[in-house]
Amino acid sequence: MDRAAKRLAAALIAVAATLKLPLSVVNVHQVGQSDANSFEDRKVPAIVLHSITQETLPLLHTRGDQMSAIHPDEYYDSYRLIQAYLAYLDEMQ
Repeated sequence: MDRAAKRLAAALIAVAATLKLPLSVVNVHQVGQSDANSFEDRKVPAIVLHSITQETLPLLHTRGDQMSAIHPDEYYDSYRLIQAYLAYLDEMQ
């Protein structure tokens, strides 16, 4: 991870701590590709935010990969985190 990506990650950790929201790392690079790959290919710093956990990773691309597997409260917390993170990044500029 380069310096810019580390700064993006550190900012996300700080925002999550401020909001008292859980944040963990699950590397999904071995499972598939994300929109970030095209940025990373061009050396543009990128961070992938997703809702996959160690528990839900086995559901990915299976019959269990359905909307019913989503936890609405956790989904809303993800929205709150991403919204605050983007606002924080805007202020850093």
